[in-house]
Amino acid sequence: MALADLMVLIFEVILSEMSGAYYPSSFLNLSHICKLRIFFNCTSIDCSVWLTVTFTFDRFITICNPTLRAKYCTKKTAAVVITVTCILSIIQNVPVYIFLVPLYIIDNVAWYCWVPSHVYTTPIGAAFSVIETILTPVAPMVLIILLNALTIKHIIHANRVRSALRQDNKVGCATDQEVENRRKSIILLLAISGNFVLLWMVTFVCFMSVNFLDVHLLGSDYNDPFTIAELSGYILRALSACTNTFIYGVSQNKFREEFKNVIKSPFVLLFKSIKRLFYFVLLHLTDAPAPIGSRLKPPRPQLQDAPHRSPSEAAAARGTNVEGDTLARHFTESRVKLQRYVRFS
Repeated sequence: MALADLMVLIFEVILSEMSGAYYPSSFLNLSHICKLRIFFNCTSIDCSVWLTVTFTFDRFITICNPTLRAKYCTKKTAAVVITVTCILSIIQNVPVYIFLVPLYIIDNVAWYCWVPSHVYTTPIGAAFSVIETILTPVAPMVLIILLNALTIKHIIHANRVRSALRQDNKVGCATDQEVENRRKSIILLLAISGNFVLLWMVTFVCFMSVNFLDVHLLGSDYNDPFTIAELSGYILRALSACTNTFIYGVSQNKFREEFKNVIKSPFVLLFKSIKRLFYFVLLHLTDAPAPIGSRLKPPRPQLQDAPHRSPSEAAAARGTNVEGDTLARHFTESRVKLQRYVRFS
């Protein structure tokens, strides 16, 4: 679903809107490329919408039918559903590529493309317009609202049963984590339904108007109110492709943790680099001769330690410095540890 939404942003926003506004004479506006661009744009939109429907159905099965969840919610089933959805989206938009014709011909070069108004008056064009409107966005809108409503109804019923059992068992009024999680699920489902309906409403009205009014899509008169409404609907539709994946992603704890790690990773890397540089400089600063007190004095004849002498007195008699040797040993151990840290950090 995220990949389909990314394709919507590429074909709808970057290759269509931005290229047409900032580079009107680029090769992307040649008629044969324009037809391909619109075809892939419509295909990615339909794929994104229907993958949102399948994701909603997956959540419905997971929450409302645990017995079917073991059979349906598998990687193999998900791969089959995604593949079939993409193939059907491609087949659905083949007529769009056929209906598109060049808009201008300049020096025998065809520029831009559009669907002539007379196409919708033919039986095939009228039937395709009705089927296209039903498949996207009427049917997805109805299915998303219906599935989310059934899921919310199931969650509310389960919460009532759970509350009754807690009262019968005389459980205290402490916060129930399960009920809290279900409440968050209800908010998520309402956000998905409301977001999809609101952002697709303008496009839905424009698609329905083509079947009942004397207007046509992809018009070239940008002062026409219907064309302005149609383009506004396309902007909201592209926004819907962004927000659906974002809402589903942000609602997952693992996604939020990974997102936090991505945000923090540059700062963590910078901190480690500064820390490593600090220890590297410190290592070079400590690369100096050992303290003077740690240098051994010229050897003297060894004397036999008397029983009444302390270790310090015996060492002094042998001509060594116990405190200097201890300081030198600590100094050497610190340098070794510092070298290992700089090498493996």
